[in-house]
Amino acid sequence: MAHSLLLSFPEVDINKTGITGISWGGYITCIAASLDNRFKAAIPVYGCGYYDESDIFKEDLNRLSSESRKKWMEYFDPSVYLPFARQKFLFINGNKDKFYNVVPYHKTYSLIPKEQRTICIKPNMKHSHPHGWAPPEIRYFFDNVFNKSEPMINVTQIAVRDSSITLDFISSTPISSVLFYFSNDTISLNEKRKWEMRDSFVDNEKHEAVCTISKKEYKYGFFSLRDFRNITISSEFVVDNK
Repeated sequence: MAHSLLLSFPEVDINKTGITGISWGGYITCIAASLDNRFKAAIPVYGCGYYDESDIFKEDLNRLSSESRKKWMEYFDPSVYLPFARQKFLFINGNKDKFYNVVPYHKTYSLIPKEQRTICIKPNMKHSHPHGWAPPEIRYFFDNVFNKSEPMINVTQIAVRDSSITLDFISSTPISSVLFYFSNDTISLNEKRKWEMRDSFVDNEKHEAVCTISKKEYKYGFFSLRDFRNITISSEFVVDNK
């Protein structure tokens, strides 16, 4: 209803409305954008689905009866609605977020087709409104969707090998750095999980980055790419499900 009201104003371009929110607002963004495809772009910050797998929110859900918990997940979890979304999404989160941890976050953005989604994992990003509205990638993403400005980096493929991991990308702006963040910590809560970082070799001509690392060294990992505009995007999480 709020979006319909907004679109009724003569000064509003009905082809250029987007939605974004932080934390619980990111949760609502996932649902609202999925239910209302008149939004042309959506940027949930932190928020994701699969609340029954969150380090924090699952505790509240587990206080419910099994029937009530099942009903909550069926009606109120973003994972139910995201498969119906048709607009472009930018997912922004940290790798150590207290509320929205690696595995459910990975499952959430995977509900959106690759051609519709961009991932921006900010290493060690803190959870707050100031930290949530600070990323310049928010403006760049909306500006690209609405005004066809210079696009952000697009990760096209990741190839995991025994002793290395390779990333292919498309970028109209040269890449200044590619770092691979990884963790083998499967015991700690997401907020306390220990991560390491390794530099990657970047070939801007081949649009390729390679990190020398054994598959045995990490359970979770992601590439963080920065261009010369100081804009970063990331690969999706590389998750070893074994």
